[in-house]
Amino acid sequence: MKFKTLSILAVTASLIGCGITESNERDLSLVRNATFESISDLETLQVLCKGNRPAIRASNKSFEAGSRDLIVKIQAFRKEVGEKLTGVRNNYVMLNANLLQGEEYILMRNRINNDMHHVSVWLQNFNSGELVSNKVEVKLESPKFTQNELESKMCKRKVII
Repeated sequence: MKFKTLSILAVTASLIGCGITESNERDLSLVRNATFESISDLETLQVLCKGNRPAIRASNKSFEAGSRDLIVKIQAFRKEVGEKLTGVRNNYVMLNANLLQGEEYILMRNRINNDMHHVSVWLQNFNSGELVSNKVEVKLESPKFTQNELESKMCKRKVII
């Protein structure tokens, strides 16, 4: 009898726990990374930091609602014959965004004067297209040698170095 009661309590607790997790996930805002691809080039926009550490690059990021400073890494590659990526250029911007609970956002960019190495970057609402951050213009440059160290420092300090 005790085993049956404990089993029912365990199942009930796990269901309640799952409900709490789902509710907490709905309370968060999702920021989607973006990729822009053409015949000759590939560009990526990624949230660099989650907390005080560099984030996993390929995944979208969840944040609590409210005012957030997001460090975004922009990369541009030239595609050569055989889909080989060359000529990498990158840079970083700080976007100040006001995220609303349960909303989805996407990183966007626009080339300035059709120059692949000069872009404007911002965050917008995924569904409505509404701008939710400042727009920042940046020139993409050849990467620095100590990029991993540099990115770690930026995440810890929450500044662009």
